[in-house]
This record gives sequence, C-alpha cells and structure tokens, in this order.
Amino acid sequence: MEGPGEARPPFLSGTHRPGPNGKVRIRRAGEQAFITFKGPRQDTARAEYEYPIPVDDAEELLRLFCEKPLVEKTRHEVHGEGSGKSTS
Repeated sequence: MEGPGEARPPFLSGTHRPGPNGKVRIRRAGEQAFITFKGPRQDTARAEYEYPIPVDDAEELLRLFCEKPLVEKTRHEVHGEGSGKSTS
C-alpha cells in the first residue's frame, strides 16, 4: 500500500482524430489500459464508450496512431480533511 503523497504508476494518454465526428483515446494507467471512443459533441454531451485492452496493444497504438506529444501524468494521493483524493 502507498503512503501519503506517494506516486502511483504513471498515466499515459494519446488521442487519434480520424475525422470530424469524434476521436479515439488510448490510455495506460500502470498495468491497465483502455480504449475510449468519443462521439461528436452535441451541446454539452457526447456518446462515449470505454473498453479495457492489453497493455502491449495500448503501447503500440500510442506509438503508431496517437498525436504527439502524448500526455503523461503521475497521480498522487492527497490525504487530509475528508476522504483521500487523487490529483494530477
């Protein structure tokens, strides 16, 4: 278990925009990875579908298809009043 202020595994995210009707996001969070399909915005909402994928597939998709630079984050647990909160 992580102590206060300890870093979690890095998050890595990339986006592919195949056209004007939405985008695809690939995200790796430590030992997990996800592909998210996002439809076009309609006012303040949009259709969004997310599925787990193998980490190796995510790494290849990030390298081959996503716009550069990729977004890399480290999340930290912040403890204090109330429950623990995750920040970027």
